[in-house]
Amino acid sequence: MMGLSQCLFLFFIFFFRGCSTSTTHEQPSYCPDEESTALLQFKHSFTINASASSLVGANPKVWSWKTAQGGNNTSCCTWDGVECDEQTGHVIGLDLRSSCLYGSINSNSSIFRLVHLQRLNLADNHFNYSHIPTSIRNFPRLTHLDLSGSVFSGRVPSEVSQLVKLSLLNLSSNTDPSSGVGLLKLDVSNFRSLVKNVTSLEHLRLRYVNISSTIPHSMANLSFLTTLDLHQCELFGDFPVTVFHLQNLRSLYLRDNQDLIGYLPEFNQNLSANKFVGPIPDSFANLTQLTVSRISTSPLTGPVPSWIGNFSKLVYLDFSYSRLNGSILASFSNLTNLEILYLQYNDLRGTVEFQTFQNLQNLNQLDLSVNNLEFLTDSVITNAKVPQFQVLGLARCNLTQFPYFLRYQKNLQNLYLDQNKIHGLVPKWMWNMSTESLKYFNLGRNLLSGFEQLPDVLPWVNLRFLSLSSNMFHGPLPIPAASTLGYEVQDNNFAGEVPPGICNLSSLLALDVSNNNFSGMIPQCFGNFSDHLTLFLLGNNSFHGTLPQTYTNKSNLRMLDVSQNQLQGQLPRSLANCLMLETLILSNNNLSDVFPIWLGTLPELKLLAMRHNGFHGVIGKPKNNQRFPKLRLLDMSYNNFTGQFLVEYICKYQIEQYR
Repeated sequence: MMGLSQCLFLFFIFFFRGCSTSTTHEQPSYCPDEESTALLQFKHSFTINASASSLVGANPKVWSWKTAQGGNNTSCCTWDGVECDEQTGHVIGLDLRSSCLYGSINSNSSIFRLVHLQRLNLADNHFNYSHIPTSIRNFPRLTHLDLSGSVFSGRVPSEVSQLVKLSLLNLSSNTDPSSGVGLLKLDVSNFRSLVKNVTSLEHLRLRYVNISSTIPHSMANLSFLTTLDLHQCELFGDFPVTVFHLQNLRSLYLRDNQDLIGYLPEFNQNLSANKFVGPIPDSFANLTQLTVSRISTSPLTGPVPSWIGNFSKLVYLDFSYSRLNGSILASFSNLTNLEILYLQYNDLRGTVEFQTFQNLQNLNQLDLSVNNLEFLTDSVITNAKVPQFQVLGLARCNLTQFPYFLRYQKNLQNLYLDQNKIHGLVPKWMWNMSTESLKYFNLGRNLLSGFEQLPDVLPWVNLRFLSLSSNMFHGPLPIPAASTLGYEVQDNNFAGEVPPGICNLSSLLALDVSNNNFSGMIPQCFGNFSDHLTLFLLGNNSFHGTLPQTYTNKSNLRMLDVSQNQLQGQLPRSLANCLMLETLILSNNNLSDVFPIWLGTLPELKLLAMRHNGFHGVIGKPKNNQRFPKLRLLDMSYNNFTGQFLVEYICKYQIEQYR
């Protein structure tokens, strides 16, 4: 539901824009009544919800759709997002992208009575997991169909391949809003029919649609094709080399199709590829007007070619996750328009000086992580000479100290300094770095031992993830901002009680404080966090007392590890509310209770480890058939159980047992 402020904001946008909003073409004063009625019925089949569209300032265009006084329809040709034929008045275009529409759509929707439609854009709304209706066949004149990012699910109907006049088809990014998993599936036969029948296609975007197929050779017959986006479509087999010969092709996206293979030929097109092998072709040297080059996640080999420095118009260069070797060339400093440079996860070697990038004032994203580089930075750097980064990746770059230029960074969002050799203390000037913008900070796997002037709460007010893991930190636990979703401090020497400020992190999804020297009681507030908390790892410390007692029936907890502590007492019976719990590790404590047969109601529990505790008594037959439906590993050794143990009391499937 929209908040009051959002409703008022959207109302004033509409009010001041006025109801006279229309298309850019001169429109007749009427449209057929049946088409106005169909549009109004379509409008009333949805609710307006600001969260249904991701675009900031999204405008609910249907708010301008209304009947005139007396109940007569106004001309729908004057309505926002509606385009009519200048001669007949028939509705031929409907652009409702980012209109905050929420609800379901099916084949009986009144929109399918608009049989003269040529352009339909419903992108960036929330159609609540609806299937794409088969009545899409009612639009044989369609040239543009955009259903992207609108939470459609299920199989793409074969009727889409009957829309033979399409020049644009966009079904991309129909993903689950919570998990990001693609929701649409395009059957192999329908994929091949689409490529075979719709020969006028200029833009085909199927990102995150599960196709699970090879790419048909008939794709090379789409002679008008300029954009082909098949990112993460579960494609496999050989990529048809003839596609590269399409004269109009300008953009090709094939990333994250792990079983798709092929070779880059000598050619003159601009593309983004995936899993193509061999060196970067020398013919690329002719593409001096190139602005974007993304050939990441490919087993490309050989050095970065020297002619890359001639690409003076290059804005975005991505060679990440490949097998490139050699050094980073000084000629990168010639790319003065460069904004994004990704070279992470290659085999680049040698030293690279910050001075190479220092004069690239447009550069805001730089990632050199996980190569064999030694990153060198001059300590005498003035603020005026430093690019302002949003993303900076220097993981495993053989750093021994914090780069001095970081003190001048005000806009960092993601900072990767993990897997280095940074030692000593975190300097106090770090607390002034990007305090408003930093969201992701990984400082894990270094040699750090402490902090200069540690504040009560870390200053990054919008932080989402912080890793201090695998260092040598000691002393009290730093407390990040309340916005933090993930916090890792495992494998350090932090000691003492967990500060009460941790209870302000009520949005935590994952917390790992294992393998430290914490003592005292586990804060009871962690039980209240279980509605959000997914991973809760406290193993190998010196906590004592009882487990947090309160877990609600909205719990999202999946893994709880409190092993190797000094916990006492009984298990809280509210753990039975944790219906998502998969792993429960209680080993090596002083817990004293009967066997928790009541945990048998947990539908997802796969691992239950209870060894080296004081659990006792007879394990009897459960009441109400409370058997563990998915349990695969049970470790209850070194306890005080008595009587006969029958595995069928616990699980109807075979499990591994340790007694």
